[in-house]
Amino acid sequence: MLVTVLSYLYPVVGISFLGVVGKFLLDLLPKVVSLVVSKTGIAKYDLLKKDAIDIWNILEENHRLNELADSKIVLFSNMLKAKYPLITDERIEQLNKALAGEFNKDKPIAIQELNPVEIVPTVAQIKYVDAEGTEYVKKVVPVTVV
Repeated sequence: MLVTVLSYLYPVVGISFLGVVGKFLLDLLPKVVSLVVSKTGIAKYDLLKKDAIDIWNILEENHRLNELADSKIVLFSNMLKAKYPLITDERIEQLNKALAGEFNKDKPIAIQELNPVEIVPTVAQIKYVDAEGTEYVKKVVPVTVV
């Protein structure tokens, strides 16, 4: 008799258990999917930011070597668009501001202007020596700002 009762209870308990586990999995599945999507988005942003930093460092080095033909911002935008063709201008501007904030965090907020009183005009004298050893001095006339 106990066997008969248990044979009826096993399917009922099994289906109930599967129903509870199934409902739990159905509630958990959207959260797992959103977590994976957000982690993928963060990874893509980190890769994009790393590439943007690399591009900016290349431009800084080219600027240091005087090899730039255009402004750094235009070249930065063009190089990012070459690497990521689907990137928008707004995204490039956000990356540019993020990188500027990162690179300029230790610099002062504004550069103070010099007072005209502090500027001391100088007169340059250029000296030439010919083949015979005679020294010639060319005096440059200072230009004043009005």
